[in-house]
Amino acid sequence: MEHRITSKEFYSLEFIGKGTEGIIKRKQNLALKRFYQDSFKSRVEVQFNIKNDNIIFPIEKLYIDDEYLGYVSNFIEGTNDVSKLKHLNNLIPKIIKLENSVKELSEYKILISDLLVKNSLFSNDGIYLIDTSKYYYLPNNTKKEIEYKNIKELNSFLTLLLFYSHENIKGINLKSIMSLVGLKDLYDGLNNQSYSFSLLLTELFKTLNTSSLEQAHNKIKILRR
Repeated sequence: MEHRITSKEFYSLEFIGKGTEGIIKRKQNLALKRFYQDSFKSRVEVQFNIKNDNIIFPIEKLYIDDEYLGYVSNFIEGTNDVSKLKHLNNLIPKIIKLENSVKELSEYKILISDLLVKNSLFSNDGIYLIDTSKYYYLPNNTKKEIEYKNIKELNSFLTLLLFYSHENIKGINLKSIMSLVGLKDLYDGLNNQSYSFSLLLTELFKTLNTSSLEQAHNKIKILRR
C-alpha cells in the first residue's frame, strides 16, 4: 500500500512532533512520518502487515514527490503525560492488554526497542506504543527468546513510567510507595520475569488496601520466589 503526497502538502499539514530520525505530521486520522535518512527502510519493511491492538505499526509507505521517504500509520488520540495514569481500576486492564499485545510480537519475530515515554500514548481506550521504526526483525531467534526480551523491556518501561508519576492512584502516591517497599526489588523481579507487571501491581495494591507497608514488602518477596 502506498500513500502519495507532494512536499508542499506535507509541510502544510498539522505538526505532531519530530526527533532525531524524522518529522511527523497529521492528515485527518493518519500520522505521516518523513525520515531524514534511508536507514529506516530495512527496519520497517517487515512491519506493514502486522496487526496489533496496542502497538501502532506502519500501514502504508509514504511517497513525497514520488520518492519513498517514510511511512503512514493510524493516528491515535492520546497524551504521554504520565499523570493521566491515575485510576487503578482502569490501569490494570490496560496494562494486561498491553502485555498481551507485546507477547504477540514474538509471532512476527519482532523485538521492541526505544521504549520511551515520548513513544507512548495514554487514553481512555488504553496504553499505546508508537514510533516503531527502531523495532527489529530477528528471524534467527526463537519466539520464546523474543517474548522474554520484549516482556523484560516492557516491565522496565512500565516500572519507571509509574515510578516517575507523581499522581496518586486511589489516594496512594505510587512513587512514594515504590520507594518505601524497595524499587530494586520491583526492578529485579521484573527483569527476572518472576511475575508480570500487572500481577505485581494488582497484588501490591491489594495488600496496601488492607495491610501495612511492611506486609506489602513481604508480599513482594513472596511473589519473587
